Amino acid sequence: MYKTDLPIDTREEAAILARKNREAQRQSRIFDARTRQIGVDVEALAKQKEEKRMRQQAEDERNRAYDADMLKQAQICTLLDERQKKDLKQVNKQLNAFRLEQQ
Repeated sequence: MYKTDLPIDTREEAAILARKNREAQRQSRIFDARTRQIGVDVEALAKQKEEKRMRQQAEDERNRAYDADMLKQAQICTLLDERQKKDLKQVNKQLNAFRLEQQ
């Protein structure tokens, strides 16, 4: 009837052998406890944490510098405003004195 013991084609045999080899390599990679890494990379997380801390520190320093500059500018504005009021008061006083003397 049917002949089941016929030789397999060489291409099919090569394909089957290649699949078996790939599967064996995959299993050796997956099931090898020495090369497999499960979990988190602690060093990378520590590095990311340090980088974030450094960025935050730089941002805080920049914000403190901006705050100090803002306070300095506010003091200057206050002094200029006081000087302007003083000068205006002086001019008004001189104007009134002139009016009293000349009129």
